[in-house]
Amino acid sequence: MKLYYSTSSPFARKVLITAILTGQRNQIELIDFGQTGTFKPDPDYDRKNPLGKIPALEISPDNVMIDSPIICEYLNHQSTTQKIFAKTHTDAYFGQKKIEALADGLMDAAVLRRYEVLRPKHLFSTDFDQKQASKIGQSLHYFESNLSLLKPDLSIAEISVLCALAYLDFRFANENWRAKQARLAQWFEKASLHPAFQATKP
Repeated sequence: MKLYYSTSSPFARKVLITAILTGQRNQIELIDFGQTGTFKPDPDYDRKNPLGKIPALEISPDNVMIDSPIICEYLNHQSTTQKIFAKTHTDAYFGQKKIEALADGLMDAAVLRRYEVLRPKHLFSTDFDQKQASKIGQSLHYFESNLSLLKPDLSIAEISVLCALAYLDFRFANENWRAKQARLAQWFEKASLHPAFQATKP
């Protein structure tokens, strides 16, 4: 298998952690697409992945999984060792998927803010930036208020939240999300010690 990824992508990090935990990291060749950037046209990659996004997992030339939630669930399905999802179609499973979706939305907003900063100054939209920042703030408040939903062991829910918070540290360290989320910060400091998380630092 080949994973098209970028070392700075929180979505790619989520996939890498999943690959480690499900015992499949050694079966995956990493293709660092971040060297050229996803904005540069690449006809071969676009044929495999019409959206041109990362990460993407090439299982075979004719079978490419697109988007981190699908890739992670595929790796979980293929694993013969550790599982990071609860049994499908159970309340626990849908609970994990809900947290994953919220964390992914936080990451989406943070990445969009990052892209906005990279635009020429005369095109930068303060309103757009503030709208994304509001989504991030509301998501952080939700996790702080519902910390009991995050468990000690790493499932797809905890992996997603870890990657989202780490990306905020990576790109927006000056905004200090910990100031208003002290309990979430304590959880993060403990959970981030996991070897799979440490092994995937950008």
